[in-house]
Amino acid sequence: MSESQVPIHDRAAERVLVATAALDPGCLAEVQSLVRPEDCYRTEHQEILTACYALADAGRDVESAAVLGWLGDHGRLAHAGGADAVASLFANGETTVDPTSVARRVALLAAVRRTDEVMRRKAAESRAPLEDAETWLREAPAEVQRVADEGLRVRADSLRGVREVAAEFLGRV
Repeated sequence: MSESQVPIHDRAAERVLVATAALDPGCLAEVQSLVRPEDCYRTEHQEILTACYALADAGRDVESAAVLGWLGDHGRLAHAGGADAVASLFANGETTVDPTSVARRVALLAAVRRTDEVMRRKAAESRAPLEDAETWLREAPAEVQRVADEGLRVRADSLRGVREVAAEFLGRV
């Protein structure tokens, strides 16, 4: 697959989001309300985020050893990149003071990928014999619009003002 065919995603944003969710329990609920694990393009980020959410939902601390343990217990450690990769994510501490903006970016890019998938499927359908072209013409745009609208649930401005971010940071400190 050429680079132009790789679905849109932001590896750095996903990595920062996952690290922030794992290292900053205060933001986990907000991140969880915006991003589902499957919104991450990279499998390892999906797995680690799943572990973070599962631990938080169980009332356990979300920290490196617990995440590694959960992934191992559920047979998902290899899918998460292995113990060294997961530990490195925690050790590097690449976090953000504005997890909401990063979460919105990850969620919006996932919505673009889902919309693209629907459009590709509908395009493939249009090249095959259609039993009812009129119904297809009515339903195809509506399906694409529905998926796009679902993605826009996070459309709030993903770039917040410096003052707002600074105030949030100071509140966390």
